Amino acid sequence: IIKRHHLKQQTAITDLHHYYDFFQNSAEGLYASKVDGQLVSVNPAMCSLFGYKNPKEMLLQVNNADEFYADSSDRELILGEIHKNGKVIGKEIQGIRKDGSEFWFSISGQIKEQNDERYLFGSIFDVTARKQSNMSLKYLASHDSLTGVFNRREFDTRLQSALHQAKSHNTDLTLLYLDLEQIKQVNDTCGHKAGDLLIKQLSLKLGSVVSDKGMFARVGGDEFAVLLEGDEAPMAYLLANELLNVVREFRFTWENKVFTLGVSVGQAPWQPNISTPEELMSMADSACFMAKKKGRNHIHTFSADDKHMQRYDKELSWVSKINEALQNEQFELYYQHYLPLSKKNIGHQYELLLRMTQLDGKAILPEAFLPAAERYSLSAKIDRWVIEYYFNWLTKHPEHLDELTQVSINLSGHSIGDKELKLFILNAFEKHSIPYHKVSFEITESMAIVRMEETIEFINTFQKLGCVFALDDFGSGITSYNYLKSLPIDQVKINGSLVKNILVDPIDLAMVNSIHDITKALGMETVAKFVESTEVMVALGKAGIDFAQGYGIAKPMPLLEFKKY
Repeated sequence: IIKRHHLKQQTAITDLHHYYDFFQNSAEGLYASKVDGQLVSVNPAMCSLFGYKNPKEMLLQVNNADEFYADSSDRELILGEIHKNGKVIGKEIQGIRKDGSEFWFSISGQIKEQNDERYLFGSIFDVTARKQSNMSLKYLASHDSLTGVFNRREFDTRLQSALHQAKSHNTDLTLLYLDLEQIKQVNDTCGHKAGDLLIKQLSLKLGSVVSDKGMFARVGGDEFAVLLEGDEAPMAYLLANELLNVVREFRFTWENKVFTLGVSVGQAPWQPNISTPEELMSMADSACFMAKKKGRNHIHTFSADDKHMQRYDKELSWVSKINEALQNEQFELYYQHYLPLSKKNIGHQYELLLRMTQLDGKAILPEAFLPAAERYSLSAKIDRWVIEYYFNWLTKHPEHLDELTQVSINLSGHSIGDKELKLFILNAFEKHSIPYHKVSFEITESMAIVRMEETIEFINTFQKLGCVFALDDFGSGITSYNYLKSLPIDQVKINGSLVKNILVDPIDLAMVNSIHDITKALGMETVAKFVESTEVMVALGKAGIDFAQGYGIAKPMPLLEFKKY
């Protein structure tokens, strides 16, 4: 027995030596880190790849694995993919060496558990040469791959610089925003290959008109922008007319079919009170929207005095406030308890609510700023803040997490289709060790209709892991029952306008009863909102509604002042 044990021990030692030799002599960079990014070990090839003399130097100087990436958020996305698929293989990412130079590497990795600790084991090798053979890194980063014109990223960078120049030297600056029409018709009729060729041909013609007068970029699928500075800025309207004429005269031919296009052009001159690129882009987008309302092939110039633009002007002020709130931690989370009506209340059950805090300490309700956030693509950033802040708070309050039965978190419709946010959320669950079954995501009925496929895909991803999904404001649309069977949801939150008058309005009571009957047949729970009295709560309980939420149950309170129900 002793001899057998000795042989087994010798074999293990030999295997360990083989592994050590492989680790040290591998041509690929190999490393291990904790899930939070702290480096544990690196091999010589890894050091060489990132410009360090030896493993000791690298482990001393690199505080976190996110320093490998030119964009540190790429590591979060990779972790999200690993949490989703179990591993990542051959993901090509832009990295940064010790001396600050950028390069491309391919990374593969997976998370393993050892001695009750979770580690990320990864391998990396340089793919810069192959990347550069197709297109230079600089060109790839700044140009649209289909059309060859500048891309949105480069446009945003140049616009930021142009704004700084305009403010510093009081020079002119004008932005044109072009939205092409009829592209969808070509895609639907002839396929995306034809649509791509159309975009490529037309962008060449539009770019030649702009030429050296300004910067021409593709900022969306069928959206382009022109940046004009200095002496060229006052000539923007003339250039807009030239671009409009190019589109009007353009003919696209595909397999004996001839297509004509239209374009709407929004013009936004810079004013001294505009401080961010987002504001100027939003103004140009709003002007483009007004041009579209006039009909095909129109130009509209943004003006704060234009009555039609006043709504957009108000929204623009919220864009600035939202960005400031995100940067300066001016958002605050509230909670509102909800109560089970058919079973005993166990643990904490509440909905998270968002508030924006003003300098005087007053809280601004979300209905004031969320419409602007959704219109100008800021809602996903807000959702990201809510999840990161709340999960971090739970980590710091483990006793609260233990007693938490379910928290409801609202997601905007734009977030549902944001693939990067989906990976971020997956990673957040793993990073903070939050049990999936304790989280319910709420999506609104109106957005679920508009983004049906994306909504179902998003729900399926997280439902498999244990999350619950609720359809908020149900009953607000006449088509509600038609698509309810198509959505794999767990709860239905009944629109408050149907709930608050059920004691005096028999039609509202009948609709609530109808929703209850349908959802029960589909195996879904019901939550009644706007429950403002004990009498309404009792009536809902008799109707078989599962949960009640509203001022009659509990008022919203700051999360930092949490009290049990």
